[in-house]
Amino acid sequence: MEAATTRLETTLPFRCGHCGLEAEAQVRTAASHEGSGDGALDRAEGRAWDLAVRTVALAPCPSCGRRDTHALRRWWGERLLGALMGSALTGGLAAVGLFLLRQEADGWVPLMGLGAAAVAFVALLAAATFARSAATATVAIPPQRGASRDG
Repeated sequence: MEAATTRLETTLPFRCGHCGLEAEAQVRTAASHEGSGDGALDRAEGRAWDLAVRTVALAPCPSCGRRDTHALRRWWGERLLGALMGSALTGGLAAVGLFLLRQEADGWVPLMGLGAAAVAFVALLAAATFARSAATATVAIPPQRGASRDG
């Protein structure tokens, strides 16, 4: 199946909520969407813009080095919800499998399987998301004249 791919290079405003630095962030992203035609290209462009905005929001400030707390919470909240749903499904399947294999009333084994699956799922999801973001988006915030690193 074909995939429409687009690359985006743009400048977006950056403002640090901690030290107040305001700058223009240069962002490069790439995104794709399964399918062909104008609709797939439009969706790929939309993904590229979403990735660019999210990347700038999560970028560390070049002056103080801190990140936007609200953007980080939102990012982790989105991933945590998906991770919890995925780990519940994975752990539930593991618990059913263990129950069918053991045929005992020991409730700790399924709970341990659920916990291990949850931890593994969250770790894999976070690693995959960071790797994908790092591979498809870059942000450069040029130093501003008069900006101090002391914050």
